[in-house]
Amino acid sequence: MKTPEDKRQRQIADAVGDLKALQGIMAEAMAEAQVKTPFVYKDKQQQMHFEFLDALRSSGVTNMYGGAQYLRAEFPRMERKTSFEVLADWMKTFEDRGCPGRDD
Repeated sequence: MKTPEDKRQRQIADAVGDLKALQGIMAEAMAEAQVKTPFVYKDKQQQMHFEFLDALRSSGVTNMYGGAQYLRAEFPRMERKTSFEVLADWMKTFEDRGCPGRDD
């Protein structure tokens, strides 16, 4: 015969089992969703530069390794060194910003 303590222990075991099952389901859902944090620009200037480079890439006018000269043409006050730094940052953050690759 089961005592009230036996019933209580069984309820606890069932609850723990349910919790573990729920944790497994949530872990699978998170892995499937691959939740990413949206990219946050440092400032408006970086956003303008990156949007320009995104548009330049989409146009197909140049290989993006040549993008620094186009940055300087679009933003005449930009120094040569800065244009290469902006281009390097743009390349480093390309995937984080959710930009499609060539095959997308």
